[in-house]
Amino acid sequence: MGKTYTQGKLETIPESIDSLEFLQERGFEEVYFDFRNIESTLYKLQAVILSLIDIGRYIIATLGLNKPYPNADIIKILVEAGFINAQEQERHTNTLQLKNQPDHLNKTFGVDIFYDMIHEEIRDIRMLYQTFYDIIEIHIDSGVTANAHRSL
Repeated sequence: MGKTYTQGKLETIPESIDSLEFLQERGFEEVYFDFRNIESTLYKLQAVILSLIDIGRYIIATLGLNKPYPNADIIKILVEAGFINAQEQERHTNTLQLKNQPDHLNKTFGVDIFYDMIHEEIRDIRMLYQTFYDIIEIHIDSGVTANAHRSL
């Protein structure tokens, strides 16, 4: 995954998050009775989370850090390298783990739980996006390597 590919993801995530916020502006009844809202939101939520995972992997590869596996290790590696505050580790890890939640929520729980989850998670998704954006802008676009960052 190269810089151009990552840049494309960085540019489309805010639009997707904005469209997810569309759901927040709708009442539960409107969401519940329009199946298209649910399917569209599930798709966009998964697309945003997968894009964040790709961006996290790009950051780690570009900075010369370990290759993470599973995806939850992306945040752990960036915390250990000093690029993400340790206090945010659990929140950001949980955000990346949402990748598997939409299908599970759609099949197992009711729309009310899904609706509540979207309301709670959009803020955290925005925060992780901004964190990754800042890492790229400050440490990758400026040419700072992982070893240089540790000494900052």
